[in-house]
Amino acid sequence: MAPVRKTRKEPTRRSERLELSKAIEASRTKIKIKPSKTPIRKSFRRPKQHKTCRLLQLPGELRNQIYRYALVSDKAIEITPKEPGEPPLLSTCVTIRRETKGIYYPENNFRLLLMDYNGAAFSDFYWQSRLWQFRRHSAAKNITFQLGGRPNWGNLVEWIKDGYYGCGPPLRPDLDEPKCRDDYVVGAAFRIAEEMEFKVCWVTIEKALEAYHWGLKGTCSRWASDGESGH
Repeated sequence: MAPVRKTRKEPTRRSERLELSKAIEASRTKIKIKPSKTPIRKSFRRPKQHKTCRLLQLPGELRNQIYRYALVSDKAIEITPKEPGEPPLLSTCVTIRRETKGIYYPENNFRLLLMDYNGAAFSDFYWQSRLWQFRRHSAAKNITFQLGGRPNWGNLVEWIKDGYYGCGPPLRPDLDEPKCRDDYVVGAAFRIAEEMEFKVCWVTIEKALEAYHWGLKGTCSRWASDGESGH
């Protein structure tokens, strides 16, 4: 009787991995491959994030009290072209910004610190607050100006121009009761632009301001220089 021939077993996955690792190790020994120094990037899991803001789950009256406590100041907030910026609370989310914006801007007093009549430099503050979106040339009662530096005709014209195009604050100092010669000069320049605003284009207004400035050169030496815009 012929001997029974045993069937050859198929290699298991474990044995295949062992053979493959042995072959790789043998090849490294012969070829002398240096191990990679690149660190292996570890996987991680993101921490669970709350989908809802707990502050928004509070009653509206309580939220408003918290907003006022955090945002409303007893003293006037001094604003320069670069600082202080908006409180971080206003940037938390769209809903909180909508709720806090109506408290921070109307209920605080702001003092804009202008230097060399650089009113156009406060356009960022204007776009953040949007207090004057539907009230052109109406000064908000909680906004005051502090003018410093020297007369600069270029800055003054740029200030008026930004108000004309709506790029900057359509605000001007309260010059109904001028206290010095500079107040008269600035007030007259703004009035020229306001009287012509809805009748002619900016180029015509600019020419009228140039003619006004030409007349100042013979009467007011402080405003004689053209002055480059430096806002």
